[in-house]
Amino acid sequence: MPKVKDKLRILQIACEMTESQGGPTRSALNVAIYLDRKQSLSVVGKLDSSILSILDSSGVSPLMIRSDFNNKSGFCIRDLPKIIRLIRSHDVIISHGFYTFPTLISCMSGKGKSIYVMPHGSLEEYQWSHGKIRKAFFNGLISHTSTFRNITFAVATLEESRSIKRKFISNRIEVVGIGVDLPEFEKLQLEEKSSQINLLSISRIAPKKRIDTSIKALSLIKETHLEPHLWIYGTGDRKLLDSLKSLVMNLNVEELVHFEGNVDHGDIARVFLKTDILLLPSENENFAIAVAESIAHNVPVIVSRNVALSSFVAENHCGEVIESSDPHLLKEAILKVSSNLHNYRKACDVSRHKLGHSMVKINWMTLIEIPT
Repeated sequence: MPKVKDKLRILQIACEMTESQGGPTRSALNVAIYLDRKQSLSVVGKLDSSILSILDSSGVSPLMIRSDFNNKSGFCIRDLPKIIRLIRSHDVIISHGFYTFPTLISCMSGKGKSIYVMPHGSLEEYQWSHGKIRKAFFNGLISHTSTFRNITFAVATLEESRSIKRKFISNRIEVVGIGVDLPEFEKLQLEEKSSQINLLSISRIAPKKRIDTSIKALSLIKETHLEPHLWIYGTGDRKLLDSLKSLVMNLNVEELVHFEGNVDHGDIARVFLKTDILLLPSENENFAIAVAESIAHNVPVIVSRNVALSSFVAENHCGEVIESSDPHLLKEAILKVSSNLHNYRKACDVSRHKLGHSMVKINWMTLIEIPT
């Protein structure tokens, strides 16, 4: 580590930065902005125009590296010398993803460098059963590199750090946090009490999100004094979407469940403005950016135990955590939060600053020892 800390040369390597990549792209984008012009940014694979525009407006010029697999992130044999030269000419390496070519090369050729790896959920227990042979081969190869034992894992949440600690007990792990925009509120606005409760599901349409659990919970709540409405935003698996619509019809809740399709990020504030509670009873959630954005908008959340930020929700009383994706558990949690919505929203208002970009930027600057 050079003695002149403010002149560190920082290299960030991201595999494919596109909006469709969701959390990993937003994380790489945010880190690029946090570290300003103190770094260079290399992208393996695709980088779409919208992300490029954001980087350009932030003064970050990415270096594109060719990929050998149809312009997707992969083994970049042709540009291997370029990657090695980049790694060796920088003091700090930040590599996104664990089972990736850049992370392997960084560990093999980054001797004497400070290397930080952001696994983006690839090392969570939920993922361990997928691609076992490939991952076992990679684990064996990378664990024998001279640099690997000295790398630091930089993760977004406490939940992710726990999974990694169980797999790599010797490596340093630091929680840098999740950064989202914090809307400005002159004061906490509270709606008049109403029998209608507006529930929100905003995520990719995928089996592990367990949107069916939210629909079933709503059907149970309609038998109470409340009038629940569930607003579902997101696109994805067409067959799953059709089955969810069939479930709505079978439960006779067509008038209470609203499929809204995709939502532009610029309209997020409008969506949260009409929301009382965010529901995310997922089987697993690596990033949970929707949870952070919900709390940032003073909207309490109900999440399952395996959702990232569940510890944050419980510790800061920003909502409720259920032990599994069970509609009866979700129903009880909804009734509990809706009966005391004022206090849950106040808890969000008090703790939301912990999820702001300024806090995460400080964490990154401290981690790589740049004066703040």
